[in-house]
Amino acid sequence: MTLDLTAGRFVRVHVNLHRARAGQPDCLAVRLSPFARVEGYAAAVVLGASEFTVQPAAQARCAQTQVRAVCAWVTGEVVAWSEGPVDVEKIKAALPVQLPWRLLSFDPRRDTAFHDEGRPVRSADAVICAGLHAWALNGKDR
Repeated sequence: MTLDLTAGRFVRVHVNLHRARAGQPDCLAVRLSPFARVEGYAAAVVLGASEFTVQPAAQARCAQTQVRAVCAWVTGEVVAWSEGPVDVEKIKAALPVQLPWRLLSFDPRRDTAFHDEGRPVRSADAVICAGLHAWALNGKDR
């Protein structure tokens, strides 16, 4: 599935664990609208003005059954993206903002929000999604 994203386009991104476990670098599933099917896959996506969503019922099911499913995603406007393997430090250096990027965590079996060292993060000025990881710039709890 070939992905064609243009800067400024609003997208929804989540990790496809089947692709990640298979060792495919392009394990980020990209939707062009909240209710659309997955348009394609990327190895990295940089989004501006981002919001992190955890769907409570799906997360509760993951916690209860200990089976992972799509229950969380990030939405925002595309700044840049890549289908192939990337060096996140090079991405950070190429962006116009050189502030500290914070690594976020999320485990659907225990977390009800994305976290930065235990602090909930529900929005950010920008986010870099690469593989199984996400880094936020100025993450906020709304």
